[in-house]
Amino acid sequence: MSAYVQSNDHIDLLVTFARQWQVIAYHHAPGTNPIDTVCLDSRVISADALGQELLAENVLSVQHRYSSMEDSERAEYAALVFSYRWQPVRPAELAGLGADVTVAILKAARGYVYQSCEHPGWASSRAATWVAAIERAAINRLPGYDEAATWSFQRRDAHAAV
Repeated sequence: MSAYVQSNDHIDLLVTFARQWQVIAYHHAPGTNPIDTVCLDSRVISADALGQELLAENVLSVQHRYSSMEDSERAEYAALVFSYRWQPVRPAELAGLGADVTVAILKAARGYVYQSCEHPGWASSRAATWVAAIERAAINRLPGYDEAATWSFQRRDAHAAV
């Protein structure tokens, strides 16, 4: 498997929807359920800090994958993370996603995970937790999710089971 560092635009997209869906809000909007959006002890984080955290974890994965990387390239990646500043993705910029925006965010999150999971600490990282929270927020917004049947499935005719 190859790995690469996601672009700032890709990170901006994830951070934009983390903010829009209140994954990184200090409080929940009236009528929302905190369990649906986040499982971190503290959700107070700036958009810049979240983007830097996501980017740093992605860089760590690439550096782990390509352990023979030159020191100068490692320094460039460190500078990339340090210099990250969130630029909100505006609605007009979403037109090229080619799908329902919620589905596109899910795919963007999966793409980020694929590029960031190469090192042994990924599963327990804060970035993994943040992205999982973004994915949960997206799933809860999928068309038809609220109208779908209950959490538990049971056949109407209990005797129909083979």
